[in-house]
Amino acid sequence: ETVGLALLNNLMENRGWKTIFAQTGDRPEDAFVGELLCQAGFELLIERAFVERNILGYRIPFADPLVYKPLCEVARETTVSAFTAIMRSSPPRGGSLPQTNFSDEFDRIMQYAGRERAGNMWKLAFWEDAVAGLVFPQVYSNDEMPGEILLVGVVPRLQGKGFGRILHAKGLECLADAGVTRYSGSTDIINKAMLRIFEMNGCRKVGGVRQEFRLMSRY
Repeated sequence: ETVGLALLNNLMENRGWKTIFAQTGDRPEDAFVGELLCQAGFELLIERAFVERNILGYRIPFADPLVYKPLCEVARETTVSAFTAIMRSSPPRGGSLPQTNFSDEFDRIMQYAGRERAGNMWKLAFWEDAVAGLVFPQVYSNDEMPGEILLVGVVPRLQGKGFGRILHAKGLECLADAGVTRYSGSTDIINKAMLRIFEMNGCRKVGGVRQEFRLMSRY
């Protein structure tokens, strides 16, 4: 354990790495890998549960009071402000947020998704003329890959009022409209609200739990 951690820190120092991320498999026999990573000094970030759903021709099956605008039609400051408020309202397992520049984090996610695609597919939701939340559906170029929703978020003042389910359903509808027939989602096993949304929106659990870890450089 001590030797392994020393080797990792030496590697990070020599390569100039600030962070190493690692994850386990989702089989029961992979649990020991997570134990070894914890012993080596890695921080557990999330225990991810997975769901799937057939979304061929999916339409939202209930009333939706929200009004949506694609991000390309909304001022960047408005979107980043909502994104920041949502992320700050959902602290990580450790209970405190790192010193994150959420504007840069938003740009990083858009870069990953593809700016043009994200600008057209990602939605800012409004309720009573005020921002209610965000939904970021993601389609991949490989037709065999399921669609995902990278983020479903409700602004703090409206959390707990059922808007999360509506936004998730809107994301499924956007994926279906883009020709996607399968949805794959995931969340932390301690996120009971999201697990409930998956269930209410017809998603079924698949596989086991996958642990994800981080090791920060000491240098």
